[in-house]
Amino acid sequence: MFHNMHKKILLHSFLIASFLICAVGDTDVVQAQEKVDYGSDEAIVDTDLDGLTDRGEEQLFGTDIHDPDTDDDGFYDGVEHLQQTDPLDATDPLVTQFVETIPDTSSERAPLAWYFSRATGIVSYIFLWLVLFLGFSFRNPLLKRFVAPLYKLDMHIYLSLLTTGFVVFHGAVLVFDKYIGLSFAEIFIPYLSQSDKIDTDAIAWGILALYGILLLVITSLLRKWLPLKLWRFLHFFHVAVYILVIIHALAIGTDLQSGVVQKIFLGSVVILGLIYIISLIEMIVRLVKNKQHQNASTQ
Repeated sequence: MFHNMHKKILLHSFLIASFLICAVGDTDVVQAQEKVDYGSDEAIVDTDLDGLTDRGEEQLFGTDIHDPDTDDDGFYDGVEHLQQTDPLDATDPLVTQFVETIPDTSSERAPLAWYFSRATGIVSYIFLWLVLFLGFSFRNPLLKRFVAPLYKLDMHIYLSLLTTGFVVFHGAVLVFDKYIGLSFAEIFIPYLSQSDKIDTDAIAWGILALYGILLLVITSLLRKWLPLKLWRFLHFFHVAVYILVIIHALAIGTDLQSGVVQKIFLGSVVILGLIYIISLIEMIVRLVKNKQHQNASTQ
């Protein structure tokens, strides 16, 4: 049923395009229309929208003006006329030859998996942005007093877990997209894929970002058992992870190529970047002051 629907859509499109061409240059169709007697009726009516006028169906073709497919063979009467098949004979052998010329689109991209991947990619980015925003703002002198009541380490980790789950689903669902044809190994191992249907470098950047997120989440869960300096060192990888996510999204994101979504995405990157720079400057200034205070105390 779905396969036949594809063919009908293609045929309808072909019918419209063919009649536009015929209107400016197909002498055979013009000659056929010249044989139709419209009398004093100036209106050209096509009641069933099959591409043949009512007068033409009545006077020339003998087809039903109220049924776009008189012989019920799956092809509109107008299409059969253009292809020189009999619109009154469902067993016309020329119909079979015509069907064989229609491209088979049943193996093309199944949109559902792609839509799920796009949707979960957007949700993943929103959660990741919130995780980083809360983390940066908690140490930002301008935003700390507003964010501190909201920021809790447990919530920070919870949002990170949500981000990880959606990112995994964002990639794993593509195994059901037969158009791209990726295996689970290709989805989770960087540079393994050789697909010519998608940017393999962009996939690799996304996979590396996923492993970076996993590193941050796991070390946060194990924070109490890790040396503080090691945990802080590993946690600075959040910058690299975010950069990988940006590159991945801009390189492969269907919804980020133009329009409002792209502007919102770039705006969110700029906002988070400014917050991070201000927080980094504040941290450097604080470290310098602490160093100066320690030197003054030793003297």
